[in-house]
Amino acid sequence: MTDANKELKDMKDKTKGKANETAGKVRDDKSQELKGKGQSFGADLRNDARHLGDDIKNEGKKLKDKFNKKKED
Repeated sequence: MTDANKELKDMKDKTKGKANETAGKVRDDKSQELKGKGQSFGADLRNDARHLGDDIKNEGKKLKDKFNKKKED
């Protein structure tokens, strides 16, 4: 799955979670409300982890380039 597809899935899961949370609040159903909060939290967590991984890769590339530049000097 590409990053764009994963991000779309996360957005879909977050939207479903918010809908479940709202439905739970309206119906005074704590179980559904918590399920919705869990779905939203999971989607946010996956998205944040993906971005953190990208940041780590980018910083690693910068360090590698910096090291290679010093090695050439």
